[in-house]
Amino acid sequence: MELLNIIRATENDDLTTVMQKIICTYTEQLTPMAKDIAQHIVTTFQQVLDGGDGGDEKAIAAMGLLNTLETLLTVLDDDDGDDAAPQQQQPKKVNPAHAALEPIVLQAINHVFSNSIAEFYEEVLTLACDLTTNTISPPMWGVLESVYTVFNGDGVDYFMDMMPLLHNYVTVDTDAFLSNPAYPNAMLAMCKTMFESSPGEDPECHAAKLLEVIILQCKGEKEKNCLYNGWLLQSVPPDHSYKNIFVSKNKQELGLGH
Repeated sequence: MELLNIIRATENDDLTTVMQKIICTYTEQLTPMAKDIAQHIVTTFQQVLDGGDGGDEKAIAAMGLLNTLETLLTVLDDDDGDDAAPQQQQPKKVNPAHAALEPIVLQAINHVFSNSIAEFYEEVLTLACDLTTNTISPPMWGVLESVYTVFNGDGVDYFMDMMPLLHNYVTVDTDAFLSNPAYPNAMLAMCKTMFESSPGEDPECHAAKLLEVIILQCKGEKEKNCLYNGWLLQSVPPDHSYKNIFVSKNKQELGLGH
């Protein structure tokens, strides 16, 4: 913890790199104090951001702290999976370490989104993705609402960075995703914006892929009719080059004929 105190006092990015190496090397020894480490990192991150305009050095230090937090989540995830040694794919389960750290990590995620600090969107989206890999808690569904708000603000350019997280929301708990119309409607609106704003081929491909993932996940008759008749066709502009290809392909996936 002494190194964390030095990082807080100096806001030195080189020291965050050292901390990341320590976390990777001594994961087992540090696991019992993971919550304290995470809280210290998040508090220091907020301190750096609230310290006024410090130029590139402060931005680099803050980014290093978020990367250190991501390293902590990653090694704890790997450590949790080592004991299972599965011979075949195992059902997804709650990661106790991630569940314990989630409220702390959410402080950093919410701080960035609520203050529209675009230079850290990529990092906090990665953190949110890590926290939704196996299960999605109610607070993490709230993050989807924040992501949608950010997208409608200054986050359109970060749509591709949002994709892994959006994929988790659709695939990890599809029933919960469909239980609230606001969730698929948000996905629709984002995809529709990407098709209509001409952001380039790669973002449009990601938008089409997201719609395809939703179709493949939603196999029931109720979901099929809702998605196809309600908003699927509306998501791609009538004159867009993806329209005929996407609709034809997914009619077959849905079993709706040609």
